[in-house]
Amino acid sequence: MTMEENVKRKTLLYIALTDLKDKSDGVAQKVINQSRAFYNNGYDVDVIAYANDAVGLYQRNDFDMVKSVSGTHRFRQRTLFNYARELCGMQYDTVYIRFPKVTPYMISALSAHHKAGAKVVVEFASYPLQWHKPTSFKVWASQRYYRFFDHILGGRLHHVADKALVIGQKVDKAYGITATNIPNGAELSKIPLRVPSEPGNELHIVFSASFYMYQGADRLIEGIAEYEKHRTDDDIRVYAELLGDGPEYARYQRLVEENGLQELVRFHGFLSGNDYDEIFDCCQMAAGAMAPHRADIPTGSALKIKDYMARGIPFFYCYEEIGLPEDYPYGLRLVSEDTPMDIPRLIEFYNTYKDKQEDIAPDMREYVMSHFSWEEILKDV
Repeated sequence: MTMEENVKRKTLLYIALTDLKDKSDGVAQKVINQSRAFYNNGYDVDVIAYANDAVGLYQRNDFDMVKSVSGTHRFRQRTLFNYARELCGMQYDTVYIRFPKVTPYMISALSAHHKAGAKVVVEFASYPLQWHKPTSFKVWASQRYYRFFDHILGGRLHHVADKALVIGQKVDKAYGITATNIPNGAELSKIPLRVPSEPGNELHIVFSASFYMYQGADRLIEGIAEYEKHRTDDDIRVYAELLGDGPEYARYQRLVEENGLQELVRFHGFLSGNDYDEIFDCCQMAAGAMAPHRADIPTGSALKIKDYMARGIPFFYCYEEIGLPEDYPYGLRLVSEDTPMDIPRLIEFYNTYKDKQEDIAPDMREYVMSHFSWEEILKDV
Protein backbone atom coordinates (compact mmCIF):
# COMPACT_ATOMS: atom_id res chain seq x y z
CA MET A 1 0.00 0.00 0.00
CA THR A 2 1.37 3.42 -1.00
CA MET A 3 1.63 6.32 1.41
CA GLU A 4 -1.16 8.13 -0.52
CA GLU A 5 -3.48 5.13 -0.21
CA ASN A 6 -2.74 4.87 3.51
CA VAL A 7 -3.85 8.45 4.18
CA LYS A 8 -7.50 8.54 5.22
CA ARG A 9 -9.53 10.69 2.87
CA LYS A 10 -11.73 13.38 4.34
CA THR A 11 -15.49 13.25 3.82
CA LEU A 12 -17.79 15.97 2.47
CA LEU A 13 -21.55 16.22 2.10
CA TYR A 14 -22.69 18.56 -0.67
CA ILE A 15 -26.29 19.80 -0.24
CA ALA A 16 -27.70 21.07 -3.55
CA LEU A 17 -31.26 22.11 -4.30
CA THR A 18 -31.07 21.11 -7.94
CA ASP A 19 -31.94 18.02 -9.98
CA LEU A 20 -28.76 16.19 -10.96
CA LYS A 21 -30.75 14.13 -13.46
CA ASP A 22 -31.49 17.27 -15.49
CA LYS A 23 -28.57 17.39 -17.95
CA SER A 24 -29.71 20.77 -19.32
CA ASP A 25 -29.49 22.48 -15.91
CA GLY A 26 -26.35 24.60 -15.66
CA VAL A 27 -26.52 24.61 -11.85
CA ALA A 28 -26.65 20.81 -11.78
CA GLN A 29 -23.59 20.64 -14.02
CA LYS A 30 -21.80 23.09 -11.74
CA VAL A 31 -22.58 20.93 -8.69
CA ILE A 32 -21.15 17.89 -10.47
CA ASN A 33 -18.01 19.79 -11.50
CA GLN A 34 -17.47 21.16 -7.98
CA SER A 35 -18.00 17.71 -6.47
CA ARG A 36 -15.37 16.23 -8.77
CA ALA A 37 -13.03 19.04 -7.77
CA PHE A 38 -13.55 18.22 -4.11
CA TYR A 39 -12.82 14.56 -4.88
CA ASN A 40 -9.62 15.52 -6.70
CA ASN A 41 -8.68 17.67 -3.71
CA GLY A 42 -8.82 14.70 -1.33
CA TYR A 43 -12.48 14.35 -0.26
CA ASP A 44 -14.85 11.44 -0.56
CA VAL A 45 -18.01 13.23 -1.64
CA ASP A 46 -21.68 12.51 -1.05
CA VAL A 47 -24.23 14.75 -2.79
CA ILE A 48 -27.82 15.09 -1.65
CA ALA A 49 -29.99 16.63 -4.36
CA TYR A 50 -33.31 16.34 -6.12
CA ALA A 51 -34.10 13.38 -8.37
CA ASN A 52 -37.26 14.43 -10.18
CA ASP A 53 -39.87 14.69 -7.38
CA ALA A 54 -37.77 12.57 -4.99
CA VAL A 55 -34.51 13.27 -3.16
CA GLY A 56 -31.42 11.27 -4.00
CA LEU A 57 -28.11 10.57 -2.29
CA TYR A 58 -25.34 10.41 -4.87
CA GLN A 59 -22.13 8.88 -3.62
CA ARG A 60 -18.43 9.43 -4.09
CA ASN A 61 -17.08 10.37 -7.50
CA ASP A 62 -19.20 8.29 -9.86
CA PHE A 63 -22.56 9.96 -9.07
CA ASP A 64 -24.44 6.72 -8.73
CA MET A 65 -27.61 7.28 -6.70
CA VAL A 66 -27.33 4.97 -3.71
CA LYS A 67 -30.56 5.94 -1.99
CA SER A 68 -33.80 7.68 -2.91
CA VAL A 69 -36.33 9.27 -0.57
CA SER A 70 -39.76 9.69 -2.11
CA GLY A 71 -41.74 12.88 -1.80
CA THR A 72 -43.85 15.36 -3.71
CA HIS A 73 -42.59 18.21 -5.86
CA ARG A 74 -44.27 20.76 -3.62
CA PHE A 75 -42.53 19.58 -0.43
CA ARG A 76 -39.28 18.22 -1.81
CA GLN A 77 -37.16 20.98 -0.25
CA ARG A 78 -38.44 19.99 3.18
CA THR A 79 -37.81 16.32 2.32
CA LEU A 80 -34.25 17.11 1.24
CA PHE A 81 -33.31 19.00 4.40
CA ASN A 82 -34.97 16.44 6.69
CA TYR A 83 -32.95 13.69 5.00
CA ALA A 84 -29.80 15.81 5.19
CA ARG A 85 -30.38 16.17 8.93
CA GLU A 86 -30.61 12.39 9.30
CA LEU A 87 -27.17 12.07 7.69
CA CYS A 88 -25.46 13.93 10.55
CA GLY A 89 -24.68 10.52 12.04
CA MET A 90 -22.19 10.03 9.19
CA GLN A 91 -20.01 12.67 10.89
CA TYR A 92 -18.79 14.37 7.74
CA ASP A 93 -15.68 16.50 8.00
CA THR A 94 -17.26 19.23 5.86
CA VAL A 95 -20.78 20.12 4.77
CA TYR A 96 -21.01 22.35 1.69
CA ILE A 97 -24.28 23.97 0.64
CA ARG A 98 -25.31 26.25 -2.19
CA PHE A 99 -27.39 28.86 -0.37
CA PRO A 100 -31.07 28.58 -1.33
CA LYS A 101 -33.16 30.77 0.99
CA VAL A 102 -33.46 30.65 4.77
CA THR A 103 -35.98 28.11 6.06
CA PRO A 104 -36.38 26.32 9.41
CA TYR A 105 -35.50 23.03 7.66
CA MET A 106 -32.18 24.37 6.37
CA ILE A 107 -31.22 25.84 9.74
CA SER A 108 -32.13 22.58 11.47
CA ALA A 109 -30.08 20.42 9.07
CA LEU A 110 -26.99 22.65 9.21
CA SER A 111 -27.25 22.90 13.00
CA ALA A 112 -27.29 19.10 13.34
CA HIS A 113 -24.13 18.70 11.25
CA HIS A 114 -22.42 21.61 12.98
CA LYS A 115 -23.07 20.06 16.39
CA ALA A 116 -21.74 16.74 15.07
CA GLY A 117 -18.41 18.44 14.36
CA ALA A 118 -18.66 19.23 10.66
CA LYS A 119 -17.23 22.41 9.18
CA VAL A 120 -20.20 24.05 7.45
CA VAL A 121 -19.45 26.12 4.33
CA VAL A 122 -22.18 28.15 2.61
CA GLU A 123 -21.74 29.27 -1.00
CA PHE A 124 -23.58 32.42 -2.11
CA ALA A 125 -24.02 32.81 -5.87
CA SER A 126 -24.79 36.47 -5.16
CA TYR A 127 -25.01 38.65 -2.07
CA PRO A 128 -26.98 40.38 -0.70
CA LEU A 129 -30.05 38.35 -1.60
CA GLN A 130 -32.10 40.03 -4.33
CA TRP A 131 -35.89 39.94 -4.35
CA HIS A 132 -37.22 40.47 -7.85
CA LYS A 133 -40.53 42.19 -8.48
CA PRO A 134 -43.25 39.50 -8.31
CA THR A 135 -44.99 38.77 -11.60
CA SER A 136 -47.92 36.82 -10.16
CA PHE A 137 -49.76 36.17 -6.92
CA LYS A 138 -47.99 32.81 -6.60
CA VAL A 139 -44.59 34.49 -6.81
CA TRP A 140 -45.71 37.20 -4.37
CA ALA A 141 -46.91 34.59 -1.85
CA SER A 142 -43.66 32.61 -2.19
CA GLN A 143 -41.59 35.75 -1.57
CA ARG A 144 -43.65 36.62 1.52
CA TYR A 145 -43.00 33.12 2.87
CA TYR A 146 -39.23 33.29 2.34
CA ARG A 147 -38.91 36.93 3.43
CA PHE A 148 -40.59 36.04 6.73
CA PHE A 149 -38.09 33.28 7.51
CA ASP A 150 -35.20 35.39 6.25
CA HIS A 151 -36.18 38.07 8.77
CA ILE A 152 -36.85 35.66 11.67
CA LEU A 153 -34.08 33.09 11.13
CA GLY A 154 -31.44 34.81 9.00
CA GLY A 155 -29.64 35.99 12.12
CA ARG A 156 -29.12 32.37 13.22
CA LEU A 157 -27.23 31.31 10.12
CA HIS A 158 -23.84 32.47 11.40
CA HIS A 159 -24.30 30.26 14.48
CA VAL A 160 -24.50 27.09 12.35
CA ALA A 161 -21.97 27.93 9.60
CA ASP A 162 -18.22 28.43 9.75
CA LYS A 163 -17.41 30.01 6.40
CA ALA A 164 -19.11 31.77 3.50
CA LEU A 165 -17.88 31.73 -0.09
CA VAL A 166 -19.32 34.64 -2.08
CA ILE A 167 -19.02 34.50 -5.85
CA GLY A 168 -18.39 37.69 -7.76
CA GLN A 169 -18.88 40.30 -5.02
CA LYS A 170 -16.51 41.78 -2.49
CA VAL A 171 -17.98 41.48 1.00
CA ASP A 172 -16.47 40.75 4.42
CA LYS A 173 -19.50 38.95 5.83
CA ALA A 174 -22.65 37.27 4.56
CA TYR A 175 -25.46 36.81 7.08
CA GLY A 176 -22.82 37.46 9.73
CA ILE A 177 -20.58 34.63 8.46
CA THR A 178 -16.96 35.51 7.69
CA ALA A 179 -16.77 35.59 3.90
CA THR A 180 -14.14 34.76 1.31
CA ASN A 181 -14.69 36.18 -2.17
CA ILE A 182 -14.10 33.70 -4.98
CA PRO A 183 -14.43 33.76 -8.77
CA ASN A 184 -16.78 31.51 -10.68
CA GLY A 185 -15.02 28.35 -11.75
CA ALA A 186 -15.80 26.16 -14.72
CA GLU A 187 -15.11 22.80 -16.31
CA LEU A 188 -12.85 24.02 -19.08
CA SER A 189 -11.05 20.95 -20.40
CA LYS A 190 -13.78 20.08 -22.92
CA ILE A 191 -13.88 23.57 -24.46
CA PRO A 192 -11.97 23.49 -27.76
CA LEU A 193 -9.13 25.87 -28.49
CA ARG A 194 -10.16 28.11 -31.37
CA VAL A 195 -8.43 27.98 -34.73
CA PRO A 196 -8.19 31.64 -35.79
CA SER A 197 -9.12 32.45 -39.38
CA GLU A 198 -7.49 35.14 -41.51
CA PRO A 199 -9.90 38.11 -41.31
CA GLY A 200 -8.37 40.46 -43.83
CA ASN A 201 -9.41 44.05 -43.14
CA GLU A 202 -12.27 43.03 -40.84
CA LEU A 203 -12.85 42.67 -37.11
CA HIS A 204 -15.61 40.28 -36.06
CA ILE A 205 -16.76 40.62 -32.43
CA VAL A 206 -18.74 37.76 -30.91
CA PHE A 207 -21.15 38.36 -28.04
CA SER A 208 -22.70 35.33 -26.33
CA ALA A 209 -25.34 35.98 -23.68
CA SER A 210 -28.98 36.15 -22.74
CA PHE A 211 -30.13 39.55 -23.95
CA TYR A 212 -30.85 41.55 -20.80
CA MET A 213 -30.44 45.32 -20.38
CA TYR A 214 -27.29 45.02 -18.28
CA GLN A 215 -25.56 42.97 -20.98
CA GLY A 216 -25.60 46.16 -23.06
CA ALA A 217 -25.33 44.83 -26.62
CA ASP A 218 -27.12 48.02 -27.67
CA ARG A 219 -23.86 49.87 -26.91
CA LEU A 220 -22.00 47.68 -29.39
CA ILE A 221 -24.67 48.18 -32.07
CA GLU A 222 -24.71 51.95 -31.54
CA GLY A 223 -20.91 52.02 -31.50
CA ILE A 224 -20.75 50.33 -34.90
CA ALA A 225 -23.37 52.78 -36.21
CA GLU A 226 -21.26 55.75 -35.05
CA TYR A 227 -18.08 54.24 -36.46
CA GLU A 228 -19.71 53.64 -39.86
CA LYS A 229 -20.55 57.35 -40.19
CA HIS A 230 -16.85 58.20 -40.42
CA ARG A 231 -15.29 55.00 -41.76
CA THR A 232 -13.37 55.25 -45.02
CA ASP A 233 -12.81 52.45 -47.52
CA ASP A 234 -9.32 51.90 -46.11
CA ASP A 235 -10.53 51.56 -42.51
CA ILE A 236 -11.14 48.19 -40.94
CA ARG A 237 -14.77 47.04 -41.05
CA VAL A 238 -16.32 45.91 -37.76
CA TYR A 239 -18.98 43.20 -37.45
CA ALA A 240 -20.98 41.98 -34.44
CA GLU A 241 -22.00 38.32 -34.20
CA LEU A 242 -24.72 38.09 -31.54
CA LEU A 243 -25.41 34.67 -30.01
CA GLY A 244 -28.43 34.29 -27.77
CA ASP A 245 -31.92 35.61 -27.15
CA GLY A 246 -33.82 37.37 -24.42
CA PRO A 247 -36.01 40.35 -23.44
CA GLU A 248 -33.90 42.88 -25.35
CA TYR A 249 -33.88 40.96 -28.63
CA ALA A 250 -36.63 43.01 -30.31
CA ARG A 251 -35.01 46.29 -29.27
CA TYR A 252 -31.64 45.16 -30.62
CA GLN A 253 -33.27 44.26 -33.93
CA ARG A 254 -34.93 47.69 -34.16
CA LEU A 255 -31.58 49.40 -33.52
CA VAL A 256 -29.98 47.39 -36.30
CA GLU A 257 -32.78 48.21 -38.76
CA GLU A 258 -32.95 51.91 -37.83
CA ASN A 259 -29.22 52.25 -38.48
CA GLY A 260 -29.11 50.08 -41.60
CA LEU A 261 -26.66 47.61 -40.04
CA GLN A 262 -28.21 44.35 -41.22
CA GLU A 263 -25.00 43.39 -43.00
CA LEU A 264 -22.75 44.21 -40.03
CA VAL A 265 -24.79 42.99 -37.04
CA ARG A 266 -25.99 39.42 -37.32
CA PHE A 267 -28.28 37.48 -34.99
CA HIS A 268 -27.52 33.77 -34.72
CA GLY A 269 -29.81 32.73 -31.85
CA PHE A 270 -28.65 30.13 -29.36
CA LEU A 271 -25.99 27.84 -30.82
CA SER A 272 -24.22 24.77 -29.48
CA GLY A 273 -21.67 22.19 -30.51
CA ASN A 274 -19.77 22.70 -33.75
CA ASP A 275 -21.99 25.60 -34.82
CA TYR A 276 -21.04 27.49 -31.67
CA ASP A 277 -17.33 26.63 -32.00
CA GLU A 278 -17.17 27.73 -35.64
CA ILE A 279 -18.40 31.24 -34.79
CA PHE A 280 -15.41 31.70 -32.49
CA ASP A 281 -13.01 30.47 -35.16
CA CYS A 282 -14.33 33.22 -37.44
CA CYS A 283 -14.13 36.01 -34.83
CA GLN A 284 -11.14 37.92 -33.50
CA MET A 285 -12.61 39.44 -30.33
CA ALA A 286 -15.35 38.68 -27.79
CA ALA A 287 -17.54 40.95 -25.67
CA GLY A 288 -18.47 40.62 -22.03
CA ALA A 289 -21.22 42.57 -20.25
CA MET A 290 -21.15 46.19 -21.45
CA ALA A 291 -23.70 47.91 -19.16
CA PRO A 292 -23.76 46.17 -15.75
CA HIS A 293 -24.30 49.57 -14.09
CA ARG A 294 -27.93 49.26 -15.22
CA ALA A 295 -28.33 46.45 -12.70
CA ASP A 296 -25.94 48.00 -10.15
CA ILE A 297 -23.34 45.25 -10.70
CA PRO A 298 -19.86 46.76 -10.27
CA THR A 299 -18.15 43.38 -9.87
CA GLY A 300 -18.78 39.91 -11.20
CA SER A 301 -17.36 36.59 -12.29
CA ALA A 302 -18.89 35.63 -15.61
CA LEU A 303 -18.60 32.08 -16.89
CA LYS A 304 -18.53 33.34 -20.47
CA ILE A 305 -15.26 35.18 -19.75
CA LYS A 306 -13.73 31.84 -18.73
CA ASP A 307 -15.18 30.30 -21.89
CA TYR A 308 -13.55 33.05 -23.99
CA MET A 309 -10.21 32.51 -22.26
CA ALA A 310 -10.35 28.73 -22.64
CA ARG A 311 -10.99 29.19 -26.38
CA GLY A 312 -8.13 31.67 -26.64
CA ILE A 313 -10.05 34.71 -27.89
CA PRO A 314 -9.20 38.18 -26.46
CA PHE A 315 -12.15 40.06 -25.00
CA PHE A 316 -13.39 43.29 -23.45
CA TYR A 317 -15.72 43.85 -20.49
CA CYS A 318 -17.09 46.73 -18.40
CA TYR A 319 -16.92 45.75 -14.72
CA GLU A 320 -14.44 44.33 -12.23
CA GLU A 321 -13.92 40.67 -13.08
CA ILE A 322 -13.04 38.91 -9.82
CA GLY A 323 -9.69 37.12 -10.03
CA LEU A 324 -8.59 38.75 -13.28
CA PRO A 325 -5.81 41.37 -13.06
CA GLU A 326 -6.66 44.68 -14.72
CA ASP A 327 -3.37 44.52 -16.60
CA TYR A 328 -4.19 41.13 -18.13
CA PRO A 329 -2.97 41.69 -21.71
CA TYR A 330 -5.78 39.89 -23.54
CA GLY A 331 -8.72 41.36 -21.60
CA LEU A 332 -9.61 45.05 -21.98
CA ARG A 333 -11.63 46.66 -19.20
CA LEU A 334 -13.77 49.62 -20.25
CA VAL A 335 -16.25 51.86 -18.42
CA SER A 336 -19.85 50.74 -17.91
CA GLU A 337 -22.04 53.57 -19.19
CA ASP A 338 -24.82 54.27 -21.69
CA THR A 339 -22.72 55.78 -24.49
CA PRO A 340 -22.01 53.96 -27.77
CA MET A 341 -19.08 51.58 -27.52
CA ASP A 342 -15.76 53.16 -28.51
CA ILE A 343 -15.00 51.15 -31.65
CA PRO A 344 -11.68 52.91 -32.41
CA ARG A 345 -10.51 51.89 -28.91
CA LEU A 346 -11.45 48.27 -29.64
CA ILE A 347 -9.55 48.40 -32.92
CA GLU A 348 -6.54 49.80 -31.07
CA PHE A 349 -6.77 46.84 -28.67
CA TYR A 350 -7.11 44.43 -31.60
CA ASN A 351 -3.95 45.81 -33.19
CA THR A 352 -1.93 44.78 -30.13
CA TYR A 353 -2.46 41.08 -30.87
CA LYS A 354 -3.87 40.62 -34.38
CA ASP A 355 -0.58 39.29 -35.81
CA LYS A 356 -0.04 36.71 -33.04
CA GLN A 357 -3.47 35.17 -32.46
CA GLU A 358 -2.29 31.57 -32.87
CA ASP A 359 0.47 32.18 -30.33
CA ILE A 360 -1.65 33.81 -27.62
CA ALA A 361 -4.51 31.30 -27.68
CA PRO A 362 -2.56 28.57 -25.80
CA ASP A 363 -1.30 31.17 -23.29
CA MET A 364 -4.85 32.29 -22.54
CA ARG A 365 -6.00 28.71 -22.09
CA GLU A 366 -3.13 27.86 -19.77
CA TYR A 367 -3.86 30.94 -17.64
CA VAL A 368 -7.55 30.22 -17.18
CA MET A 369 -6.93 26.51 -16.48
CA SER A 370 -4.46 27.34 -13.72
CA HIS A 371 -6.46 30.18 -12.12
CA PHE A 372 -10.16 29.38 -12.61
CA SER A 373 -10.51 25.61 -12.29
CA TRP A 374 -12.71 24.49 -9.40
CA GLU A 375 -9.82 22.45 -8.01
CA GLU A 376 -7.81 25.64 -7.62
CA ILE A 377 -10.68 27.77 -6.28
CA LEU A 378 -11.90 25.22 -3.72
CA LYS A 379 -8.54 23.90 -2.57
CA ASP A 380 -8.68 25.75 0.79
CA VAL A 381 -12.26 24.81 1.68
